[in-house]
Amino acid sequence: MFRGMFSIPQGSAVQPTDLLPIPLTEDSAEEFRALCWVVYALPNEIHLQSTRGADIPRLANAAKMCHKYTLPVFEGWALDMIRNQCQPGSLDYLKTCPSDILHTLMGLALLCNHGRLLSLVETNWIFRARSGELPCNSALAAGEKYNRRQFLADVYYHLNKQLYASNLSSGQAFSDLNLTDQQLLRLLSGHALLSNFWYHLRRDPLPHYPAIGCMSHHICILVWTATPWASTEGSDVLAGLNSARSYVASTLSARCALQ
Repeated sequence: MFRGMFSIPQGSAVQPTDLLPIPLTEDSAEEFRALCWVVYALPNEIHLQSTRGADIPRLANAAKMCHKYTLPVFEGWALDMIRNQCQPGSLDYLKTCPSDILHTLMGLALLCNHGRLLSLVETNWIFRARSGELPCNSALAAGEKYNRRQFLADVYYHLNKQLYASNLSSGQAFSDLNLTDQQLLRLLSGHALLSNFWYHLRRDPLPHYPAIGCMSHHICILVWTATPWASTEGSDVLAGLNSARSYVASTLSARCALQ
């Protein structure tokens, strides 16, 4: 299996021997054991991976190593077994696994370009963070590491709603959020921008857009004034926008409001 896979390091004064093995750069012993396991696994071990007894961390290490060493059949099998455990239904591994496994699976899905697995990981992580089951700071750390901007936006938006619901004291400040200084700055900046947008959207005069065919702007103003804004007072801007959009869309004559 491994004959010729690893070349002798170049420029080394001492040539590798049985006593000086060839180093495997960036591969841990655990990861390499997982690679050996997936290649030589017995039939009963293979079958076990399609049941609740599946070893997801070992499968993840195996998929990572098979991707690195170009073993697509083994890589595909390991990813399929992981995805099957993560599907909504009887197994639903992602609903109970710790955040460090979610972090690992997010990186693996991106490495192997597995969009379905990535979507399952992010959706479940956001759900569990919103329910308070998992801390948001672990989700933010993963989103920052892998530059998942929409994922980060969803987590920060949840934290933004928490700011409205929390009873903050001057001594406590934001310490309970367990955010880094940079993360807290992003949260508070986004909170200020959303609050400012929400305030002006509801209170500023509705602009006139004659270029889109508005002939009776007073109708647009009447519709806009009567729009039933959500009573969230900015704690959930998206809910408020969706409520306003649904109402305005039902009145096709209010062209400027639709704009």
